[in-house]
Amino acid sequence: MPPDEQLHISCLPTEVLEQIFECLLDNLDDLLAVSTVCSSWYLTASRFIGSRSLLCLQHDLIHRTKTLNKSHREHKHWAIQDSDIHVDGNFGEFWQSVCEEVESLTINNCYLREPDFVSLLSSCKNIKALKLQQLEHTFMTVNLLQSELDRKRVREGLQALESLEVRCERYISDNLLHHLMAVTPPLTSLSLATCNISYQDAIRNRFYPVGVSSPSEFVSTFAKVLEWIQGMTATLRKLDLSGTRIDSGAMERLMLVPQLQLHTLSLANCDQVTNTAVERLCSGQPWLRRLDLTGCYRVSGVAVVALADSLPCLQWLSLHGCGAVTAESVSRLVQSHELHHLDVGATDSSSSCAVQHKMHRFQPKLRYLSLAGVSLDAPQVVLVAAGAPNLTHLDLSMSAHSLKNVTLQLRVLLLSTCCLLTDAGFMGECYRDASLSHHPAACDDCKASVAPKKTLSGVNLTTSPRRVQLYSRRVTCSGHRACRCFYDYDSWTSLVDSLSRVDAEVSEELQEANEAGESQQVNGVEQQESLVDYKAPLSLRRPASIANLRGLRRLSLCGVFKLTDHCLVTAFHFPELQHLNLAQCGQISSVGLGAMASRCRALKELLLSRCDSVDDIAVQAVVHHLHRLQRLHLQHCTLLTSDSLDSLHWRASLRYLDISQCTGMTQSSVDEFSLQCPNVKVITLNTKYMQSIAHPLIPARTASPISEQFSTPQVSPPPPQPPPLPLMAKVKNVIFRPWMR
Repeated sequence: MPPDEQLHISCLPTEVLEQIFECLLDNLDDLLAVSTVCSSWYLTASRFIGSRSLLCLQHDLIHRTKTLNKSHREHKHWAIQDSDIHVDGNFGEFWQSVCEEVESLTINNCYLREPDFVSLLSSCKNIKALKLQQLEHTFMTVNLLQSELDRKRVREGLQALESLEVRCERYISDNLLHHLMAVTPPLTSLSLATCNISYQDAIRNRFYPVGVSSPSEFVSTFAKVLEWIQGMTATLRKLDLSGTRIDSGAMERLMLVPQLQLHTLSLANCDQVTNTAVERLCSGQPWLRRLDLTGCYRVSGVAVVALADSLPCLQWLSLHGCGAVTAESVSRLVQSHELHHLDVGATDSSSSCAVQHKMHRFQPKLRYLSLAGVSLDAPQVVLVAAGAPNLTHLDLSMSAHSLKNVTLQLRVLLLSTCCLLTDAGFMGECYRDASLSHHPAACDDCKASVAPKKTLSGVNLTTSPRRVQLYSRRVTCSGHRACRCFYDYDSWTSLVDSLSRVDAEVSEELQEANEAGESQQVNGVEQQESLVDYKAPLSLRRPASIANLRGLRRLSLCGVFKLTDHCLVTAFHFPELQHLNLAQCGQISSVGLGAMASRCRALKELLLSRCDSVDDIAVQAVVHHLHRLQRLHLQHCTLLTSDSLDSLHWRASLRYLDISQCTGMTQSSVDEFSLQCPNVKVITLNTKYMQSIAHPLIPARTASPISEQFSTPQVSPPPPQPPPLPLMAKVKNVIFRPWMR
């Protein structure tokens, strides 16, 4: 090829494209985006998308299968829900063409007849995972899999099955479990979550009197489940009995099964699980790695101590909602294990002491930590961050005092209802105006600057940081040590030594900037323009700024009402962010949302409920920049009008829109949007929208005559005046006349 010619992107070899697309495996949306470049990119990306994406068929199966017949992409993971499945129709022909490629299948809340159930499962020769959820109409029949021929067909189709999940609250019987046991090979994973299983011997004796051995069609017992487990002890490694009433006696019988070696056990929301059951579990399964005890409120610190002493391989533990867990048990567990996943949310307040004093132990493998509802303060959160360098998921919801002005390096950050968090904490500026205004050594300029000022929205907020003059004041006051706008990190030098060194370097840079006279002053009408255009240099950003979270994918700031536009403009730059919750953040407006949307283009879900300053311009900015947006929540945004719906009409990727209590819109515009966008699920919740005529100078949408288009809205008559108050003489007569008689 001549040196002056350039290789076109459509001519790249397949091997090169595969190496490039392997870097995008963590984000399915990026793979879908690159598949639209050209045909060669589409074919190469389809190999990765089909093996990682879940294709969901819902409601009208015939219409959706017509579209899939034109696709050349091979899908391996399927989900069918809320549909009527008939294998003998058009769907059956389509299923026969794709069933050989299916590796996992989920059937949820579908009407499925017995012959269709047999035909559907027998055709999947390579299926590895099967989930049967809420199939009451199928399981209530007694004749399901009764025929030996049907069981043989299903057995031949499920030869490669490794995982089975049966989730149904009713119509589970020993007869059905017996047939499922006959058609499935030895499994590695079995889930009977929320199934109505009887663990008491008294109930079993009632349905199985002396001399009766055939499986019952009216009750499902734990004895039949044990029989199933005993037949696959060599392969079974994962068992899920969440939502059932398993007790200590049933746990003892489960642990007595010979050669059973479980690696994962889920007992979430099992209200009969006690400390005795957990102790028997520890004695029978010492090689357990993952244990879920979410919602087991009878579990206390004694059980956690037994876990710490008897399970040396434990890596994943959830104690969410176990209110009786004590501080000593949590501290002992953290000291003796290197956990990957730990959930101690919604526990007793005494357990927070264990987290405060023991969680700062170095945990290099910890990636998920939930402290929702645990009473922590900001220094202890810094302790956790210093001890877990690989932490990617952190849940601090309902912990108002845990985060005031501290930001961590994470991929998933949940800060719901952290009402003390401000812009300064997100940007790493961490200063306190209240303490500065009372400081005796502060200069007069700094004391005057702390006075309440109007924000861009025109509201006086004394506790909110100034959005525009933050960096200019920081440069001006670098020479006054008493006027520093940061937290005193000297008490934390033993925890994070690097902060003090970086603080000294930043102070030197600020001193040089002050001498050079590079401070920026913004005032008057230019505030809004400078807020959008201003970008602070990297040398002036604190290491604790949320802007350093380049890999953040999910961020929840619901109820952080001190968040302002300045933080969205300056600190929000997350190229991989997919979920953002800004509900109840009343100070953000179109300025901040426009800047945020231009830098967070990978957003798929945006929640702006009860954001009082969000208007039509903000929605237009969101539509213009967020090309992957699928779900948008705009509940109680009263400033929105019908123009927002006109803007959302052009976002083809939108699938869900909630405009409940958006009273500024008209009913005709909502109906028109629903007709023009049939793929969008619009939520209104019986909201009383405005009539078609909303403004005297704007024509109505449904009015045809010209005279009606420019008609003014009718003014309602004033309410009638209340009747006059009675005279004092009449009042006295009414009150005192009975006594005078």
